[in-house]
Amino acid sequence: MSLIVMSVTAITMIVITYKPVAEILATGV
Repeated sequence: MSLIVMSVTAITMIVITYKPVAEILATGV
């Protein structure tokens, strides 16, 4: 795979992993 595809995939995984945490923090506040 190209470096761009790998970068986009990594960013997407990070966003998917971080989103639930951000929602929990937003609800906590």
